[in-house]
Amino acid sequence: MPAPLLEKDWFGESSPSWDTFVSPKAKTPQDIRRARCRGTIYPIASATTVPYSYKVGSYQRRPAAQMGIKGHIEAGRIIKSVLWSGQLPYGAYRRLNSLRSTLEDWMGLEIGRGQLEGPEFFDVYYHEVEGDSPYRKMAESRAGIVAMLGGLKQKLQDAYPDCAPLRKQLRRIDMSVSLIGKMKPTND
Repeated sequence: MPAPLLEKDWFGESSPSWDTFVSPKAKTPQDIRRARCRGTIYPIASATTVPYSYKVGSYQRRPAAQMGIKGHIEAGRIIKSVLWSGQLPYGAYRRLNSLRSTLEDWMGLEIGRGQLEGPEFFDVYYHEVEGDSPYRKMAESRAGIVAMLGGLKQKLQDAYPDCAPLRKQLRRIDMSVSLIGKMKPTND
C-alpha cells in the first residue's frame, strides 16, 4: 500500500466525482463497460457553461468564464449598497439577495485557492467595507439604484458569455428594476 496521504500534500480533488471505479481485476473492455451505471448522467462542460456542481446527475451550471476578483468586488459593492439602501420592495430585495448568493458561489469556483481567504472572501458580497461609500451615496435615490443595477447588468454581460445561467441572473436584475419602477413615489 502507498504511504498515507497527508493534507499538506493534497492539492484538491483527486478525481472527478463521476469517475467510475473499475476493479484492478477487470481486464477486458466489456468488464470496464459493465462497471458503469446505466442511466447515469455525467456533467460535462459545454461551449458556454461548466457544471456548477459535480454531483452525479446534477443540473446546475455556471458560465464558462471568469469575472475576476476586481469585477466581483465591484459587483459586491453595488449589490450591498442597493440591498442596504432601504429603498427596495421586498420582491426586489429577495431577488438581489439570491443574485448575491449565486455570484458568491461563482466567485468561489472561479478564483484559485489562496487568492481570497477567510474574512476577505466574505467581505466581497456580505460585509461592509470602506470602498462601499461611493455606491452608498448613489443608492440613496431610486434613480441611482436603477442606474447601479444597469451598470451591474452590463458588467455581468461583459464578463460572461450568453448562456442560460447568466440569463437567469440578468432576469433577477431586470425584475428588480421593474419592481422598483412600480413603487409608489416618495420624497426622493
